[in-house]
Amino acid sequence: VLPRWAPPPTPFFCLSRSPLMEAAGKWADLGSCCCGKVTLRQATIFLCAGMVITGCIAFSAELILLSLVYCAVGGLGIYAATFRDEKVMQYFVVLLCSIFLFEVAALGYYLVAQNAVVVKLAEVRCSGLRNEAECREWMQRNLGAHFVIAFLVVSTLLALGTALVAWVAQSLTSVLAMGGTGDEGLGPRAFALRHGDCKESLTKSV
Repeated sequence: VLPRWAPPPTPFFCLSRSPLMEAAGKWADLGSCCCGKVTLRQATIFLCAGMVITGCIAFSAELILLSLVYCAVGGLGIYAATFRDEKVMQYFVVLLCSIFLFEVAALGYYLVAQNAVVVKLAEVRCSGLRNEAECREWMQRNLGAHFVIAFLVVSTLLALGTALVAWVAQSLTSVLAMGGTGDEGLGPRAFALRHGDCKESLTKSV
């Protein structure tokens, strides 16, 4: 039975118990990984340590702001997961979501800005040439192509990594909110189903 002070399970985790929704819930409900060897709390600590390492790599590449953000947020996540601080975990998840949105926005802005720079440079370099159209087409196709591809790959990996950390951290936060420790090897939905009837809890909360 859930402790009296623990909030009821949210409707997101109290899915219908139909076979289709049950299968989808089991797939989406992250409780443990690596064949059950790593719990939610441990996974959060490991992923946050990865954020700190990424920040150190960014510092070596002279990306000071990115380094500070990743090291600070990663350290906050390690503290919150280690001491099972639910409130700090909530702030941590909000920060991760903000970082993810910023990374996606920055990626989109870079793509637009990069294309504008290439077009402008092609106009300057190719203006007045006999094969002006061909020159512009070649520059737009080849100028900085390798750098753009590398930037896309790195930015996409960073955004996906941030989303993964946010997913795991949110699962841990939900388990902590329901009175768990994060070491049960259960996701939020499985924890709620094991420690009480979701429908009954939702009815009481309303």
